[in-house]
Amino acid sequence: MKPIGLYMTGIIIAIVTAIQNPFLFSEQVALDYFHRFDTPAPPVLVQPEPAHDITFQFRNSVGRTGESSSHIKFPLKPLFSVEPFNLAVHRAMKSSPAIDADGIFATTDSGWIHAFNFTGQLNWSFQVAEAREGLHATAALDAKSVYVGAYNGRFYRLRKSDGHPLWITRLGGAIGASAALFEEFVYIAVELTGRRADGYVVALNRETGQPIWRSDYLGQQAHSSTTFCDENKVLVVGVNNAQVVGIERESGVTLWRFAAAGPVRGTLTASGSQAFAADGGGRVSAVDCRNGQLIWQRELSAGSASSVAYHRGLDLVIVGSLDGHLSAFSGANGERRWTVDLRQPDYRSGVTITGDTLWTACRTAGVCALSAKSGTVIQHWSLKGAVSSIPTIERGILCVTQDYPGGLSCFRASNEEQWRRPADVPPGRKDREDP
Repeated sequence: MKPIGLYMTGIIIAIVTAIQNPFLFSEQVALDYFHRFDTPAPPVLVQPEPAHDITFQFRNSVGRTGESSSHIKFPLKPLFSVEPFNLAVHRAMKSSPAIDADGIFATTDSGWIHAFNFTGQLNWSFQVAEAREGLHATAALDAKSVYVGAYNGRFYRLRKSDGHPLWITRLGGAIGASAALFEEFVYIAVELTGRRADGYVVALNRETGQPIWRSDYLGQQAHSSTTFCDENKVLVVGVNNAQVVGIERESGVTLWRFAAAGPVRGTLTASGSQAFAADGGGRVSAVDCRNGQLIWQRELSAGSASSVAYHRGLDLVIVGSLDGHLSAFSGANGERRWTVDLRQPDYRSGVTITGDTLWTACRTAGVCALSAKSGTVIQHWSLKGAVSSIPTIERGILCVTQDYPGGLSCFRASNEEQWRRPADVPPGRKDREDP
């Protein structure tokens, strides 16, 4: 389908959704209700709301290891599917669903944030305005709120119960990275677009959206999400100019820059004072977070644009290459443990870890479970669309978003005793309160 056809499809879906779903909240309503967002500051504070306990964020922690505390057992059966979901508006890697006790929160490349309960019923939808390339960031969650940035350069805090905006702030030209929540702050990599392709990292107050600090310019755009290391004292972020930048978390001061072999578009992972980065030049590197010094470096079978995972129990650094190979290395010395061909062209996904099982995209349009110890494929599930996102596993549920024409697909264990829908989540939609 040509781009104009995809845009028309998106418009039709938006109109149908608006007619069928009275629980949606469009940002255009907020724009008209408050004011136009033509300046970076101050944020539009719709309703004060304290910061609450963090319940979910991209790669499961600020260390971005990809390790889930949840477990899911074979065999799996479909829970529900929503099709279509993404519309191929932008080629960037798609977001992963965010899951906690209140439901499943997923963003689309056509600019929607959807909230589902655990039977697949839609609770609410929110559409961001003026974002032609939609949303590609995975939402972060606390007990009461959804936090996410969009390709219009704005960052949002929405009320989880109904999608009502609590605050919205414009930070730059685009946001493709996922936020990190830590204590009462939000940390996010922001892109500048237009004549100057650059970027920086911003720290915000979670309660009000007010900026705390902004880092120095990174030198190019950052598609990578921020990763914490060295006892959460340092933030590291990959940059498209083939650098990894270390930033002091409390002040935003740039501490060091590490030269990679190519663009670092995937999110790093961390263990202790080490950060692990994969780059478009085909190398994976272990870097000392305290000073930016190289610890070890190994070659991949091709360049990489995917996020790195770290298995703490096995001390494994796990990274994919664009040619579809997945490799595991010793975190201590970089020794290669195994490599497997996933038969996934243009692999941009990443790995979610549950125990000694790895979950990732494979075989063009599918998800595979692999042994973390050997890389052997244990089981494969076919899907309707290719997968550039990373599967999410929480509360005994596996959910994955697919590229067009696929959808949002969720699975659970076939044994009913291994899965329970939380009692505090009603089976139907929740009413939205008007501002």
